[in-house]
Amino acid sequence: MGGGADGRATVVLRDSLRRLTAREQGADGGWGPWRVLGGVDVVGDPVAATDGKGRGYVFASTVTTVLVWAQQVPGGPLTGPSLTALPPTTLALSASPAPNGDGVRLWFRKPASGDLRSADFSGVGPVSPVTELPGGVAGFGPVSGGDGLLAVRSRTGFLATAPHGRTGASAPAWKLERFLFAGAPDAGRDGVAAIGLDGRLHWTPAGPEAPAGRVVAAE
Repeated sequence: MGGGADGRATVVLRDSLRRLTAREQGADGGWGPWRVLGGVDVVGDPVAATDGKGRGYVFASTVTTVLVWAQQVPGGPLTGPSLTALPPTTLALSASPAPNGDGVRLWFRKPASGDLRSADFSGVGPVSPVTELPGGVAGFGPVSGGDGLLAVRSRTGFLATAPHGRTGASAPAWKLERFLFAGAPDAGRDGVAAIGLDGRLHWTPAGPEAPAGRVVAAE
């Protein structure tokens, strides 16, 4: 997780007692001692994001819900854990800055179907209800919500992309790329990067006028 304006980082992980621990980077570049952030019965990997104001957030699943830790000011200590009241999910969590610039958006999947869900947070509290994202791209794996673009693995395993904005009743215009990829995609303002099963870096440009198909970087 990124730190304050000085660029110092914080490492957060789940320990053997299924709680979160953190370690902060000092001004001299060294690392401080591990400290316990708390949490009970944490499962899966925690995810971190920084909002438009520079505040850091960490989310982690438990068997009953999702927990959140947040910085009240940029570079400040993480406070929490706080209960989010979100439904349980054992699938991958993903987080990205909220499209309106205040807080972050948490992405997760419905366990039974793999459908996409999201909720926005500012501080340790949710500021939006859980929203189901329509459009028929139920699948698996983490979600990449880049600056203006959303990228996911569809139910067929192919890359699916759509404009990244506030979710609503209408279905987003998903674009399906016909290649299989490893790991998670990385979405940004200009497009999506993903490592294909051929070992190449695949680049999918953003925008309705982007070339059809995909751009593949040289080996």
